[in-house]
Amino acid sequence: MKFMATPPVNGDLSELIVYPQDFLFPIPDNMSYEIATLNEPFSVSIHTAQLLDIKPGSSVFISGGGPVGLLAILAARTFGAKQIIVSDTQALRLSTAKKMGADRVINALEEDPRDVIPTLTNGEGVDFVIEASGNPKAERTALRTLKRGGKLAYIGVPTTDAVPLDILFMTDHETQVFGVFRYANTYALGLEILEKNMALAENLLTDFYPLSETKDALEKTRTDKGDSLKVVIYPNEQLRHN
Repeated sequence: MKFMATPPVNGDLSELIVYPQDFLFPIPDNMSYEIATLNEPFSVSIHTAQLLDIKPGSSVFISGGGPVGLLAILAARTFGAKQIIVSDTQALRLSTAKKMGADRVINALEEDPRDVIPTLTNGEGVDFVIEASGNPKAERTALRTLKRGGKLAYIGVPTTDAVPLDILFMTDHETQVFGVFRYANTYALGLEILEKNMALAENLLTDFYPLSETKDALEKTRTDKGDSLKVVIYPNEQLRHN
């Protein structure tokens, strides 16, 4: 398996590339290329929802409101979640989560999800957790928001090599834990869902750079101070729709 974004491939930041036809998916005529680029991070969220087997009428807590976490709102709602709660520390991410359909947002700097979520779930906890922040503290906190028999998926890459696990909680609650790295067979479904929710998806597109300013775009991503979500690099002006 090879991905354009990981070694030994050094990315695809060029105006033209040659790619196997079997791995290409047609974009709907009414969809911009910028929206279509969201299908890659969205696929992580779709794969996660499938692994967790999110059911209609269920409750979901999404820890971390980056692009994947925000798109997880759309995935969870598509799979039937009735109550979606999102936590983060950045105002833009929290406000965007509300626009994307979150029923309740939690500023983790001001409130502890372990205190808030029981009040929203009759003291039981949520059915599913999607931990998308990769923050070690948030990863530990997210586990304790689950109900008995709940399921949790870790999709955020942690900033440390090891994160302590609360084995006592996991055994007592018979928690099911999934690790998610990428996805499989999600692109067709992702494009179908995005086509129906393009206005929502537009909320994630905050920064646009031409190919000649790739270095600036990557630096913007690396040093993000909370004023951007998805940084888009377009290969030429003709391909920019927004």
